[in-house]
Amino acid sequence: MTKNRVIAKKNIPPLDKRLGYKAYILGEGIDGIAKTPKYASAICGIPEEQIYQLARELGHAKAPYIAQGWGPQRQAAGEQTARAIFMLPILLGKIGLPGTNNGASDFLFHTTDVMTMPTGKNPVSAKVPCFKWLEAVERGHEMTALTDGIKGAPKLDTDVKCVFMYQGNWLLNQHSDCNATAKILADESKLEFIFVMDNHMTASAKFADILLPDITWLENSRIVAFSTHLTMTEHVIDPMYECRHPYDVFADLADKFGLREKFTEGRSWDDWQRYLYNQSRLKHTNFPPIEILEREKTVRLPFDPLAPRYTLKAFRENPALNPLKTESGKIQIYSHKLAKLAETWTLPAGDTITPLPQYTPTWESYADEALREQYPLQLIGFKSKGRPHSTFHNVPWLREVIDDVLMINPIDAKARHLAQGQMVHVYNARGTIQIPIRITPRIMPGVVAMGEGAWYQPDEKGIDIGRCINTLTRLKPTALAKANPQGTNLVEVKPI
Repeated sequence: MTKNRVIAKKNIPPLDKRLGYKAYILGEGIDGIAKTPKYASAICGIPEEQIYQLARELGHAKAPYIAQGWGPQRQAAGEQTARAIFMLPILLGKIGLPGTNNGASDFLFHTTDVMTMPTGKNPVSAKVPCFKWLEAVERGHEMTALTDGIKGAPKLDTDVKCVFMYQGNWLLNQHSDCNATAKILADESKLEFIFVMDNHMTASAKFADILLPDITWLENSRIVAFSTHLTMTEHVIDPMYECRHPYDVFADLADKFGLREKFTEGRSWDDWQRYLYNQSRLKHTNFPPIEILEREKTVRLPFDPLAPRYTLKAFRENPALNPLKTESGKIQIYSHKLAKLAETWTLPAGDTITPLPQYTPTWESYADEALREQYPLQLIGFKSKGRPHSTFHNVPWLREVIDDVLMINPIDAKARHLAQGQMVHVYNARGTIQIPIRITPRIMPGVVAMGEGAWYQPDEKGIDIGRCINTLTRLKPTALAKANPQGTNLVEVKPI
């Protein structure tokens, strides 16, 4: 009765057998194509034998732990890739057993509920998908929930005219299509005011109307909570030169609007840290008194041996009493919600949303045969060991240890008459990067790769000698999440 009640409550319509995931895999679905290893091998370049081997090893594993990072989803059909990875533990049927995972990231996103500064209530309910913020500068007044994924409101009423950026390099360097983005940032008729507060003159900071120097972690104090321990950092030097704590800067700004007391509530930054920590202790009884944290600086939290260390344990043991937050309360592959979005959203040409996780050919991918005639190489970005994203790229010693190069297979290098270490131009319709190459069989033919995060630096001819991969990436977002597609790029390489 409980199980039936859960399903009835969700009011799930009957499903055509041709729309099921099994039918899709076996070729009994609408497209009529069986998703065999031979079919997959032709697309991904992995030999059939290796696909069979992986399938057998997963099937025989006692506790298959399947997790995904964030890289696979950062491409034009990223949502489909993420959903496909979730399918592996579902098909293996061992979700909820010790040592397994549900296919999600293995990073623990634990929060402390109240250990963050209060933000108040924003009177504007509309939210723009992160990757489309620049689009909202140019055509915000046209953006709607059905065409652009606007949340909290049917549409935007105005264009974005002002940006406050505290630290980071996302305004330009970590966004897509740096050349097009730079033109928009420089046009004061579009983005009228840019505020930046940072430690360094980044590629993004150069576009600021007001640029303030920020303090470093050596000049700051805060309490940080992780899932396993607590850390209290203390400033070891006072802010240098004209640098001020950002809390004091924004308290003064609030004062200009007559809101200082409402903003600070009579507390200094250190007062807030202590107050929020003590509030957190009300919900987290394993947090020690602040006097102990102040003395020890780092405190390891007590380990609860009875706490579940694997996901969906309760659901597996009793799915009726522990329903999931799906339409049916069960593990659900076909999404009626996505089916409705596919019917109601207005999507750009070439974009698709599917209720099943399935392979979706995209623009500037292996399947884009027309564009591959001009730009035959797939460009992939990866995390460099020389910096976290764009942070520390300005440190010369790190660039000497980990040089920014373009990795290219010997077959592709020979076809272009390229030599090891040669300086080349990597280009497409969006821009050109000047960079040396590293010829290596560790990357497959037809693919080139470079570390992301290098700082955009166009020369007098517009060629990016800073080697920022986002000079070549595209601003077009993914279909469903309207998110980052920066792993989907076609380019060509030529000697200088």
